[in-house]
Amino acid sequence: MVDLETLSTSMDAHILTIGAVAFNPNTAEIKDQFYQRVDFKSCEDIGLRKSDETIRFWKAQPDAAYKEAFGEENRKSIREVMLDFVKFWNKNSGDEFWCNGANFDEPILSTVFEKLSITKPWKFWKVRCLRTLLATKHFSIKMFGDVQHNALEDCKKQVEAYKYVALGPV
Repeated sequence: MVDLETLSTSMDAHILTIGAVAFNPNTAEIKDQFYQRVDFKSCEDIGLRKSDETIRFWKAQPDAAYKEAFGEENRKSIREVMLDFVKFWNKNSGDEFWCNGANFDEPILSTVFEKLSITKPWKFWKVRCLRTLLATKHFSIKMFGDVQHNALEDCKKQVEAYKYVALGPV
């Protein structure tokens, strides 16, 4: 399960943070996690974009979410983050790429991998959309807790939603 926090909703969005959890789709057990903050200038250097609307959105968020997304500490270049993500994917024998909206997280990461000339580690036919799965049961991710806008915490919440809908209430 992958989640991004960005400064735009376009396919070439500037990435603030990336979170991911490796989980077993048969049990929803989380096996490993990944979270990194991305250096601002490195995103600008490869032409990733910001939008005024998304910046206004971030300014309206609670202080904790804003500080986590925009804090300066522990940021790595976008290239380092993508290479670390590939290592995380391979270490966990990644297969399916799950996200809450197949028209957001995956296309943005695919664009970044292409801009950096790094081969993305998943196959296009292995992209899975949690939002679509939830809609088949008339659920929304909002039913599983408040939106945090923390990429790693959102991934964990999304796995809980997957567990409930795909595997049934426990």
